[in-house]
Amino acid sequence: MLLRQFLHTNPVGASYLFGCGGKASAAVVDPIGEIEPYLQAAQDTGMKILYVVDTHIHADHASSGWRLAEAAGAQYVLFAGADAKPAFHCVRYGDVLPLGNVTVEVLHTPGHTPEHIGLLVTDRTGAAEPWFVLTGHTLMVGDVGRMELATALEAGARSVPQPWTPEGASRLCRGSARRLFRLGLRTEPQRPDDVHHRL
Repeated sequence: MLLRQFLHTNPVGASYLFGCGGKASAAVVDPIGEIEPYLQAAQDTGMKILYVVDTHIHADHASSGWRLAEAAGAQYVLFAGADAKPAFHCVRYGDVLPLGNVTVEVLHTPGHTPEHIGLLVTDRTGAAEPWFVLTGHTLMVGDVGRMELATALEAGARSVPQPWTPEGASRLCRGSARRLFRLGLRTEPQRPDDVHHRL
């Protein structure tokens, strides 16, 4: 398993390149800004980007996902219910994106936006259990994603129980966060050498 995090300050966000080094298969999640750093990281690690995934349609900044997918010859991936203009590969809850020995299982986690997904990542050479989950903006350290940034109430409430109410949207977001917590993934390494070994 190879994993590289990209931290952004304007706008604030995190992107990831990860995948199977043995099969040279990678995915990029939530790319922001210029696409060259992702292409360079893939080249430096000998990886081919197969998927570019946006966990949700970003209302607070422009994604570079579609441009990166086009440049890398990769599939641009969004949840099937996303209202997006560029062509994309539709995924639903439970779908799996294969990356050699690494699998990426799609979790539908609406709340921050109706089409939001999380990605449960497993390296089958290391363990049968998932290694980590990328939650986009549904679940963050000490917080959950804001819901009012999604879209206009009329458009953004598609997956929220009708009639739309703040309480209903809040229940939906809490349900998604609860689903992620039930995965039972550890939040820190058990041994100091775990991080080096696993990453």
